Amino acid sequence: MRHRSVVVGFAGKQGQEYLPILHRYTDVVGVVDIAPDASRLAGRLGLPFFDNLEDALACLDFDVALVTVPHQTHFSGCRALLQHGVHILKEKPFAVTEQDARDLVKMADAADRSVYTLVQRNFNPAFDFASRNLHRTGEPYWFAYDYHINLAKMTSGWRADSDKALGGVMLDMGYHLVDILAGLFASPVSVRAAFLHCYEEMRRQGLEDLVSVYFSYPYQGFAGTLCVSRHNHEKVERLTVLGTDGSLEISPTEASLYSPGGTRVAGVTVTISKEAMVDRMIARYLRHLDDREYRAKHFARQLSTVQVIQRAYESNEGGPDAHPRPSVLANAC
Repeated sequence: MRHRSVVVGFAGKQGQEYLPILHRYTDVVGVVDIAPDASRLAGRLGLPFFDNLEDALACLDFDVALVTVPHQTHFSGCRALLQHGVHILKEKPFAVTEQDARDLVKMADAADRSVYTLVQRNFNPAFDFASRNLHRTGEPYWFAYDYHINLAKMTSGWRADSDKALGGVMLDMGYHLVDILAGLFASPVSVRAAFLHCYEEMRRQGLEDLVSVYFSYPYQGFAGTLCVSRHNHEKVERLTVLGTDGSLEISPTEASLYSPGGTRVAGVTVTISKEAMVDRMIARYLRHLDDREYRAKHFARQLSTVQVIQRAYESNEGGPDAHPRPSVLANAC
């Protein structure tokens, strides 16, 4: 029997991306959004429209919700859905704080419902190759994960509003990267972060434009770094892992395993589209809605990811009340 679903936050970029795929696997019985043009868009799609989740829960019969909303409304929306016995597929983050993450897991377990996070890299063949071939590097001793996009102007929309975003690039872009690291390595024992700003407006709101993080781990001789930014000259994503017997280099389009001398001994080139990866992700989650073991593993990994991100924010010494940036140029007047 096909699931009946609702999309909460359907009018945004992610909601529009996910909606056709959800149609493929479920009967979409309604959509929810507060955007000014959401009602018109729902009418064009021929779907029942609600401007608040409470009315949708009261009027519709559904067992799955796909949630893609600004960060500050994630927890309250998920709580309401779980109280009505609804499974959830949600945009990252799983939660903003560790306490919210633990509470969400407790509510999901009590309701015997799943809450799956839409983290697409887990369904990318390049990152799957890295997971399956990590052991071939011997004992890893270092990694570097860099992810930069090339916004030409200050970020806009709800991500520029601290009350809605609740964090900058670490919580938003960085969530995907920390989730990948949580799948490859044990939890770090130390997380030290520096949060930096391209724009003074972002500094005043405490929404970092760049974060650089150093991780140390419970076993000696292993550490790593992560760097994420919005305003690089080019868009780039690369994870490098060095081990005693070789190294890995992974991007969203390719992964390679190298010998200690630099010979490429194995690899994969990604030939499937992003839409196909998203399709694979949503289909997998829908198949495992009632799989308690799969659910528990997902919860454990997401809890680890949220913990690391919270520790990064707690370690940052230059918060939003730090002094305005002076010139750092050697010949500044």
